[in-house]
Amino acid sequence: MNKAVKPPFDIRIQTERIGQDYLFVVTGGEAHIGATAMAFHQEDGKIHTELGVAPGHREDRLALEWAGNACTRLKTTVTVVMGIHIPSASRADIELAVQTVREEMNRVLDGLLEPAAG
Repeated sequence: MNKAVKPPFDIRIQTERIGQDYLFVVTGGEAHIGATAMAFHQEDGKIHTELGVAPGHREDRLALEWAGNACTRLKTTVTVVMGIHIPSASRADIELAVQTVREEMNRVLDGLLEPAAG
């Protein structure tokens, strides 16, 4: 499993290839499982997503966003497990954490696609 860590909230993205598919585990602050999103291509070529969310958790939209983005870019089934908890987080802290996840997921996906470009 490959791992990337990004301050200030220790956003961690672990990547594992499972056959032709990918699993991304995204955690930060106090790690846990808050949401799980899966995205896959249907027979008609459209991407379908499924979501599971633990009660009281808010990672659902970000997990869905990245499952869909990764599925589109990698052209395979993707599951994103996400759990980020930052105690006493301000709105600015949350926005920074979300932006950090987006930047790091883009960086990870770029890295996975790099060998294919060569």
